[in-house]
Amino acid sequence: MTINVAAAWLKGLTHSECQDKVNACRGKIYLYNHMDDCKIESDYGLVVVCDGAGSKIHSSAGAYVVAKGVEKYFTVKHQWMSFEEFNIEEIKHELLHYIIQEILSIASKDDHISDYACTLLFVLYLDRSKKYIYGHIGDGGIVALEDDSLRILSGPENGEYKNQTYFITERNAEEHFRLKVGTNISQQLGFLLCTDGIAGSLFKFSKTDPKISPVCQTFCEWLMDSETEEELVVIEKAYKDNLYKHFSSRSKDDLSLVVMTVS
Repeated sequence: MTINVAAAWLKGLTHSECQDKVNACRGKIYLYNHMDDCKIESDYGLVVVCDGAGSKIHSSAGAYVVAKGVEKYFTVKHQWMSFEEFNIEEIKHELLHYIIQEILSIASKDDHISDYACTLLFVLYLDRSKKYIYGHIGDGGIVALEDDSLRILSGPENGEYKNQTYFITERNAEEHFRLKVGTNISQQLGFLLCTDGIAGSLFKFSKTDPKISPVCQTFCEWLMDSETEEELVVIEKAYKDNLYKHFSSRSKDDLSLVVMTVS
């Protein structure tokens, strides 16, 4: 089984810097088997994208810390007891607490936690159990490719008004943080995560009649076919070129996507 990850981002025309932050990594996760007194390992892939709130002074820094914090939580801090079972409520509570502590570690005494507001989308895949965990708070979305079938795994959640959404730093973040587990039963599996700047061009979220652009499948298939690190670099450049040529004219916002495939 091969796990590939890749990402691309583009600064929005109205922004002085890109407030989206992405994280794409793969490696091995270990748990300690007390019964056999040994370590059990699993290959993993993790993709994360965060969109900093444009109106907040430190949102770019917040998005970076959160994107890295999710990786640190699962690979360093989380005490894995099993690859087969997940206590979702426990992980949700612990992960949110850990992320807030990571933000506070870089904040000055005059800062407010909301100054670091950002959305969060991530998918963690564990090859040993063929399971994945995905989390989402805010807008943007996660599209899944299972063999040749596309579906919206997690769509945007907006506030009272269309341009409002929810952020990881809010007091009621746990109420809006969607965390779920899935099982891979496909020969080829892909995940595409994107921020709201490009989401509207990739899918139309509707509970009754969702629409997904075929380009989501194309982006996943490009990554599935990559076999070397050099090819992964080429794919990331192709993603960025596509953001510039085909999507930047449709939105003045930052454009970011991150992709993971299992094949």
